[in-house]
Amino acid sequence: MLLLKSTLKKLAIFSLILVACCFFMVNKESAKNGRQLNQSIVTETIAEGNICCTRLEDYAGPLHSIIKILVDENHEESEATVIKENLDLTVGGAWKPKNCVTKSRVAIIIPYRDRTSHLFKLLKLLFQVLKRQQLDFRIILAEQNGTGIFNKGRVNNAAFQYAKRLKVDCVIFHDVDVLPEDDRIPYDCPREPLHLGGRVNTLKYVIWYNHMTGGALAIGMEHYELANGYSNEYWGWGGEDDDFGLRLKAAGLRINRPDDVIGKYTMLKHVKRHRQSTPLVHELLEKGVARYRIDGLCCSNNFTIIKEEVKPLFHHIWVDVGEMNPEWKAVYERKVGSETPSVGTSSLVTKSSISTAHT
Repeated sequence: MLLLKSTLKKLAIFSLILVACCFFMVNKESAKNGRQLNQSIVTETIAEGNICCTRLEDYAGPLHSIIKILVDENHEESEATVIKENLDLTVGGAWKPKNCVTKSRVAIIIPYRDRTSHLFKLLKLLFQVLKRQQLDFRIILAEQNGTGIFNKGRVNNAAFQYAKRLKVDCVIFHDVDVLPEDDRIPYDCPREPLHLGGRVNTLKYVIWYNHMTGGALAIGMEHYELANGYSNEYWGWGGEDDDFGLRLKAAGLRINRPDDVIGKYTMLKHVKRHRQSTPLVHELLEKGVARYRIDGLCCSNNFTIIKEEVKPLFHHIWVDVGEMNPEWKAVYERKVGSETPSVGTSSLVTKSSISTAHT
């Protein structure tokens, strides 16, 4: 009897110890799960809060005061001044915010020729706008090599290929002589092609037709490739932007624009370049949709980057745009006072000029 009582007592004590251990283990696991849940919530909150998002009060809105200064033909901006004002840039005119994570990487492509005074005015303003929007950006200055007739389409196609090497998500083709009038114009990567610079003061801020794409255009890398880039067939000034708009539509893409309150640009004054060979431009535009799959980015033998230099304010590339076709040569042989002293000469680079360009 005494043995039975002793055994029952030991079993009771053992049961109490077992229950206590189980209770302790359950509480410990619950606490651990609670800490993990709390940590997960905190991590998620930090991650969400770390995505860059500019508040409305961070924008200045209309930029009329600075534009009034920049459009003054007596006012000059120098490379040294713009560098001094933007010491936080890294080489190549690159910048990204330090306190948040951007959703995409942007490359601003500026097709360029003989507009030094315009270039630094644009960069002075553009750097302010891009930083205020907290974008991860870099600048590509794409200059046609030589003194031949300008071919903007080939220059842009070459610059796009260079931008791909920088692993960006989108590009913004930006004429050097148009200034954004409002810092709320969105310079980040769009879901669909976004024609930023359609409403210009010199055109009375009117969108004259829906396939306009000149001035400034933001487009994703995959959409640019889907449209096969710009046509390579337009020489001189005029036609290539309208052709690109028609390509976008033919590729099934819609062209969007900012609203007409903020989406306005001012054009800097310059010697007006007239459209070249209007009949030939019209003929190319009429056949553009049928031609776009075989004329453009696909045909890289029409353009070559012959020199690259990473400078403080931009990636500077020089593009050889190759030979002009016979139809265009005939046009410029008949034309008096063309852009080049040697009428009909293309910007195909000779061996001696290539050597000079790389020094």
